[in-house]
Amino acid sequence: MDTKREILSMARRLFTEHGYNGVSMRDIAGELNISVGNLTYHFKKKEELIEAIVQDMQKSYQPRTAPQTLYELDNLISHIQELQELYAFYFSHRTQLAEISDKIKKIQLRMLKENDILWKNTFDNLRLAGLINNEEYPHQHEHLMKAVQMVTIYWSEHSKLETGSGDGTVELKQCVWAIIIPILSPDSRLSFNNFSDLQFQAQR
Repeated sequence: MDTKREILSMARRLFTEHGYNGVSMRDIAGELNISVGNLTYHFKKKEELIEAIVQDMQKSYQPRTAPQTLYELDNLISHIQELQELYAFYFSHRTQLAEISDKIKKIQLRMLKENDILWKNTFDNLRLAGLINNEEYPHQHEHLMKAVQMVTIYWSEHSKLETGSGDGTVELKQCVWAIIIPILSPDSRLSFNNFSDLQFQAQR
């Protein structure tokens, strides 16, 4: 791993552990056993560091092909949860980071638009495949899609608050499936192995 990647990896870890405001450039340099001058050769200020980390996250967060089966949907939700855990500091300070950097704000808006398309196509695919029921009222699926997006965006921050209060945390995957399960068609429910563990059989 080259020096620049090592810096980004360490900064991401420290931001996750201590928050963006709780980490200085000196802290990052100290953990890497390099001088602050060496650090600023690669990243002149902390804002440049956080922008580079968020750009890395965006590459990992690139929307996949919209799921067409419950198995594919479960994989997508797992992927989102893994990214939430890997970049927990970002999702916990999402609003603040947009205020720090216009570049990050633009990335956030682009990711939001891409996710709108992804979830719309996902709900359309599941409906056409007969895996979810038709709408019971106008725009029902659109409203549920927005609810899923809010869970996937703000789960990390809410989970952090729950942990601090001593309450048990609920996984992002469980929250998303709690939104989707009520609209599953009767036949698609048969693809569940176990409701409590939210395990699915592959649709073949």
